Amino acid sequence: PADDFAQLKISLEGALQHERRNGRALAMLGHNKAIFARRYTEANLLFEEALSIAPGDAETLLWTGPNLAFSGQEQEAISRLEHARTLNLENPLGFRYDHFLATAYFAAGQMEMAAQTGLASVVRNGLYTSNLRVTAAACAAIGQHETAQEMAARVMVLEPEFHISKLVASHPFRDPAKRALYGEFLAAAGLPN
Repeated sequence: PADDFAQLKISLEGALQHERRNGRALAMLGHNKAIFARRYTEANLLFEEALSIAPGDAETLLWTGPNLAFSGQEQEAISRLEHARTLNLENPLGFRYDHFLATAYFAAGQMEMAAQTGLASVVRNGLYTSNLRVTAAACAAIGQHETAQEMAARVMVLEPEFHISKLVASHPFRDPAKRALYGEFLAAAGLPN
């Protein structure tokens, strides 16, 4: 992950040197600074700049959404991500929109919606492990144990070294209780601690 973040940062900062008023690049850079480096203040400044440049761009809205969900602003995240999804119906990478929205629903405790939206993402891309995990946790939370176990099994095929404790320790949910709850639901889905 550290190498991935370093390469993303180099690519995005390079793009911004050529075109500073690129809302998508600013938002993606902010997303990665928040998720990988926990540089939330810096990320929020980049999000503000991105949205001032491209307030109606689906990709810009998409990349600014998860940080809201992870920082306790779940309803704003849901609203923003639902809007982004309506602007982006035909994108072949639409599974990300569903996944980020499922994550926001999960953060808000709306587990039925998290499971439903996560499963929509799985239909579009069944190999996106971040989504498989959120979907497994949401399904476990609402008692859909077979589906939760199916999602967990897919995670283990794609990431055979996966352990809940490692994910929870580095997860971007700022609230430790939310990280712990996420871990509990992942365990209930059958993933190893």
